[in-house]
Amino acid sequence: MMEAENSNRTRTIGLRLTPEEYAKIERKWKVSTCRKLSDYVRKHLFDKSIVTIYRNQSLDDFMEETIVLHNELNAIGTNILQAVKKLHTLQQIPEFKNWIISFDLDKKILFNKVEKIQKTHSKNFGQMVTIIKTSHSIRSIFNYNENKVKAGVAECISAGNYPVDVDKMSDALKLNRFIKQIELNENAKRNSVHISLNFDPSENHSKEKLIAIANTYMEKIGFGKQPYLVYQHRDAGHPHLHVVTINIERDGKRIDLHHLGIRKSEPARKEIEELFGLVKAEGRKKKEEFILQPIAVGKIQYGRMETKKAISNVLNAVLNQYKYASIPELNAVLNQYNVMADRGSENSKIFLTNGLVYRILDEQGKPIGVPIKASDFYSKPTLKFLEEKFKHNEVRRIPDKIRLKNAIDIALLKERTMSTNQLAKYLEKEGIHTVFRKSAEGLLYGITYVDHKTKSVFNGSSLGKEYSAKAIQERCGLKITGDEKRNQSHEKLPSKESLFHHLQQQKDSLTIPDLVKVLDMLIQAEYATDYLPNQLKNRRRKKKRKGLSDN
Repeated sequence: MMEAENSNRTRTIGLRLTPEEYAKIERKWKVSTCRKLSDYVRKHLFDKSIVTIYRNQSLDDFMEETIVLHNELNAIGTNILQAVKKLHTLQQIPEFKNWIISFDLDKKILFNKVEKIQKTHSKNFGQMVTIIKTSHSIRSIFNYNENKVKAGVAECISAGNYPVDVDKMSDALKLNRFIKQIELNENAKRNSVHISLNFDPSENHSKEKLIAIANTYMEKIGFGKQPYLVYQHRDAGHPHLHVVTINIERDGKRIDLHHLGIRKSEPARKEIEELFGLVKAEGRKKKEEFILQPIAVGKIQYGRMETKKAISNVLNAVLNQYKYASIPELNAVLNQYNVMADRGSENSKIFLTNGLVYRILDEQGKPIGVPIKASDFYSKPTLKFLEEKFKHNEVRRIPDKIRLKNAIDIALLKERTMSTNQLAKYLEKEGIHTVFRKSAEGLLYGITYVDHKTKSVFNGSSLGKEYSAKAIQERCGLKITGDEKRNQSHEKLPSKESLFHHLQQQKDSLTIPDLVKVLDMLIQAEYATDYLPNQLKNRRRKKKRKGLSDN
């Protein structure tokens, strides 16, 4: 669609500007979401909506503190890497114990820094977020929100500076109030404002409190005397409001929208957080386990939401964010939201014509309802589209392999024997969802890993033979007893030389927490009463018996 649109642009316009004029246009372009200057100019020429962005001072402070902590962690990481290098040269027990004491001190410093990072990160997480968009068409903004109301996912809860209460107004009355005031200034090209106020997912404010927050915000940004409508939306995983208003005043003057976010919205947001006691990250306990919420669309329930729209919401969130290289890998993500990409059976018409449909799944993972062709969606997620994605993702996801392999290796190092389900639970804490593919007889024949932190999906065998279904079962081990259990558990512990070689190969990509866990395994092995490296054992000399000779 985009290629066809670009191919029709065969005409060019030459325009000469002074350095000052060009600099002014460039400044405005850089605070917009337009990727190219030509896109920005084209939207201005044709009066299309332009989304502007602004710096968040609290985020700048967060980044400044993070950079300092990053440098400190690098220093600690260097110390730990040197300690690992030292490990393979140690020969005596006392020297080994001294290294352990030194390592424990470094580990305490490291964990203190990690905790500090968590607190610093918390300061910027959970704050109220405001988004301001300007437009030349109040009608399109109004219709967007009213259509949400008709779909049952939004409600108009308040009207500011209207002659009657919101529940007594028709759609025509709401819209005409804006249009009449806009007509007072026909020269203003951008006369409409669409504001989104987003709150932390843990907050559940009453309707009265949301109205009070919206009224206070509008007053503080200079729109308190303007007509505006407040809509409460329920179509996302967090509570949020949409405010529709105009920037033409009753005397026809235009309210300046330039840098409105920096000048007024950001200070207003901070004041409102204090005034209404909104959730702040300070003092909020961070959950230790990773919560599987990679996208905010929620699981689809057939019959509760229009099928096509529900599937589209999931596809929009998954297709461009995750890195997958096959239909099964894509389905490993989609299935978590009750959606499936289906090519049909090999002899079906849809398969033979390279077609693709999307289905909704029930709680048992079985398809329900009518399938929808990929070509029917606006984004056109057809098989041809996906095959192009597969090629690009094969390259894009290569750097993410190391994190995933490290997580699996460390999990299996930590426990001498564990079931595949225990492995899956451990990986879940690291943000990795494990999909086991089993036969009708319950035999495991395939594993797919979905890393929600790096947004990468890997079939087990694509990581290497040692991460395939068969190898993982063997590495997890079966319940055995006696000498076999002791021998198997020691075989699980890699030799010092092989571990050092492995760490040296991956030193640039191995994370500090992963390295700490590996070092913990080494310490546990050293302190174990039934395990001592051969090179640290004292050899006994054979004593000759008195009175005996070799003759």
